[in-house]
Amino acid sequence: MKLSLFLLASLAISLVTSLAAPARAQAVAETKPLAPLKAKQTGYAVKHSTVLVQQVLFGRAHGVALLAAACDADTPVGIETREAYAKWHAGQIHAIAKMSHDLAKWYFTSEAQNATDADIIKALNLKPQLDPNLSAKEMKDACATFAEMLRGERYDLSTLMTKFTAQGSAESSVKIPKIVPRPTVDVVR
Repeated sequence: MKLSLFLLASLAISLVTSLAAPARAQAVAETKPLAPLKAKQTGYAVKHSTVLVQQVLFGRAHGVALLAAACDADTPVGIETREAYAKWHAGQIHAIAKMSHDLAKWYFTSEAQNATDADIIKALNLKPQLDPNLSAKEMKDACATFAEMLRGERYDLSTLMTKFTAQGSAESSVKIPKIVPRPTVDVVR
């Protein structure tokens, strides 16, 4: 009796799965991947301080994500890394979202709403993975200090973005005189 119920349940599951499989395959076939976006420009915006700050900090966030992924394992250090990254990311999510939004507009203009972080990473020419030449010791050391690293000011993207974009805005509004003032010290000849 138990065996026949098991066989009946297995048959029912197989039937439902086989009926659903063509529908799923058809849905996947009908979904065409979006063509890769072409950035209107690439590289860093050296002449635009606010954009440059966002580019640098976005790159930093990308590097943190790569290291977190490389350190993620079911070991005490890997679990600590995973928890530290989740906590850090939750605290930085608004800054990262703003950078993604603004950089998508910078690089992809009218197609910004279709841009993904992967598109921005490509436009910035960031590496898609950590350097494969890192030694096992270097990776072990990096993973062991990951949680501590994220507590540093260097990785507080929200604060850094606010601080440096405010400074950048102030600096860009300063009028630079066209005439260079003469030195106040007499030159001895």
